[in-house]
Amino acid sequence: MPLLAYCTLENVPNISIPGSGVQGQPILAVQHSGLQCLLSQFKTAASARNEAVRDSALAFNRFLQSVFEQTAIIPFRFPTLVNEQPEIVAYLRQHESELSAALKNFRGMAQMEISAQMEGAPRPSSHQSGKAYLRSRQSQLAMMEKFLSELRQVLSPFANEWRIRESADRVRCYVLVRRDAVEDFSQRAKTIELPPQIRARITGPWPVSEFVSET
Repeated sequence: MPLLAYCTLENVPNISIPGSGVQGQPILAVQHSGLQCLLSQFKTAASARNEAVRDSALAFNRFLQSVFEQTAIIPFRFPTLVNEQPEIVAYLRQHESELSAALKNFRGMAQMEISAQMEGAPRPSSHQSGKAYLRSRQSQLAMMEKFLSELRQVLSPFANEWRIRESADRVRCYVLVRRDAVEDFSQRAKTIELPPQIRARITGPWPVSEFVSET
């Protein structure tokens, strides 16, 4: 049976790791040189249905949050599967220096996320000229840029670093914040007045996955 990988963390005392994870499977801890990786067996046949996949993903994230509340972690994407424990030992051995440095750097840090989306984003139509569409699009882009600029300015006292991912009508902001500043960050974010065509949502704190290089 394959193993589902949850996260990597430092091998430190006084961490209460849940006894079971996805599908109620017992948690296994594979250790190497001050690091440990948490895994559990994963029944792939039982996860074929959409509902089962969703339930497994939710259980996976709940497990990560329970560990993250106590210490820094580097999460794997769901579902990352390995065939046997020696694969994880090899992974820890190969990336020991990067993983150790990242976990040390992100002690006491959390990731906050802000999702902003344009409402009623313009779309080309046969009843609208190309120039009219472009003007409307440029106007909305300018509005979003202004909102993001204000966001960064207002939240700068609490933000250590930003990552911004843009798509057609949505922007996701990932913000690196000290754990002890999460509440202040959230309260300050709520004071920002939204333009009428933009709706935004703030979530977190989460593990700092967007700030850890892919290994």
